[in-house]
Amino acid sequence: MSNFDSLGIHPSLIAALNSLSIRSPTEIQSKTIPDILNGRDCIGSSHTGSGKTIAFAIPILQALAKDPSSSFALILTPTRELAFQISSQLKALGSLAVPGFSSCVVVGGMEMTNQALELNKRPHIIIATPGRLVDHLKSAAGEVGRWDLSRCKFLVLDEADRMLTPTFAGPLAYLINHHLPPPARRQTLLFTATLTEPVLALAEKTPPPGKLKPVVHLCGPRGINLPPRLRQMYSFVPSQVKETYLYYLLLNVCRLTGLSPPPVTKSSKKHSSKRVKYSNRAKRLISEADEKDPVEEIPQTIIFVTKPRTAEMLRRALDSDFLPYRIPSSALHSNLSQMERLKAIEEFEERRVRVLVSTDLGSRGLDLKQVRLVINWDIPLDFNEYVHRVGRTARGGGDGEGVSVSMVGENDVECVLKIEEKMNKKMEELVMKEEVVLDYLNPVSKAKREAYLELEEIKFGERQRVNRLKHLALDTKRKAE
Repeated sequence: MSNFDSLGIHPSLIAALNSLSIRSPTEIQSKTIPDILNGRDCIGSSHTGSGKTIAFAIPILQALAKDPSSSFALILTPTRELAFQISSQLKALGSLAVPGFSSCVVVGGMEMTNQALELNKRPHIIIATPGRLVDHLKSAAGEVGRWDLSRCKFLVLDEADRMLTPTFAGPLAYLINHHLPPPARRQTLLFTATLTEPVLALAEKTPPPGKLKPVVHLCGPRGINLPPRLRQMYSFVPSQVKETYLYYLLLNVCRLTGLSPPPVTKSSKKHSSKRVKYSNRAKRLISEADEKDPVEEIPQTIIFVTKPRTAEMLRRALDSDFLPYRIPSSALHSNLSQMERLKAIEEFEERRVRVLVSTDLGSRGLDLKQVRLVINWDIPLDFNEYVHRVGRTARGGGDGEGVSVSMVGENDVECVLKIEEKMNKKMEELVMKEEVVLDYLNPVSKAKREAYLELEEIKFGERQRVNRLKHLALDTKRKAE
């Protein structure tokens, strides 16, 4: 199928898609939309950036236009950031195709009172993280005329591989067993980039009376859905000078990886890096330093780390005055408030910064179309997380060009070999000459030291540590009772 009209989509929705420059369906959309429009439960698996959100949004909006009612659809996501992104896409389409369209985002980290007010307005679609939605349902129990999910026609689990882990088992069971209509009275849609065994088990489960087994659409090899134009690389990096190698890589990334330099825009010029006077030796290392700012050559880059402290340290170090060229960066991690997280994503999307240093909060579902480079500062132990991380680049919304670089230390070799074995593909080696890289050692070491001192000064992570200890004490007390 080569166009949306042939999928049975209403002209008003096609016009809405065209207004967003979406003119032809992707493979996952072509396969899943007709089945969903025909009332089938559906499981769809395709690589990141392939348009899975549109695949479930269009059928839901088309059905909503025919029968507008409150709590028409519930979309559950594992992360707050993904919930906001889905909401943005739904609003863009729904406002053009469904008269009076309304939706509500219900996630942690935001004021519950405001969310309760929005829920009481009875929106058509609720996009939520399971835990916060359960909190609202329990707090509103017994209220006369309160909102509910009894008329919900669609249940969507986005990033289903993550949603079906023990982390979300309790809240999901509560929603399904106590508040949602039975399976025979709703459609259930699961979408994921990695088709895991728990997801497949649902496909094989005996359906309840009046239901057929869900249709399963797999685009790409089973369980492995990497963007087709992704170029995967690794570089051996001594752990004690890892930050120096990172800085060198960023300043020379196009030459080292073959990526095309990003276009220079008015916005990027406005937020250009601050040039700092430094030693002649450091200046000499930056090619054509008198003619161009090498930071302008850095494509939109996500650096994935494991810990919030590492993310915050790298963000501060890369933007330090000690460096020959500052690299303005944003950080995304769990120690930030929800508004701070959204601000970091906005800065990156608008190219006010070229680098986003993120924990795995940023690896799931975020549709950042201009990302050209993903750097694995810490190698993920879980293969599915590796797939989601590197899938942030080479996405369908851009020109498809993308590179991932895994920074491999002394203890990471076995982990990388396991990733290659699961992919059945070898990564390319990226070689950085040590004698050239280490010319940056002095300024980068100063920047790193200053960043850590700043974190100590602001007592970074102390509030989270105290909260963890309180929760641990409460759990111990409950078990003792």
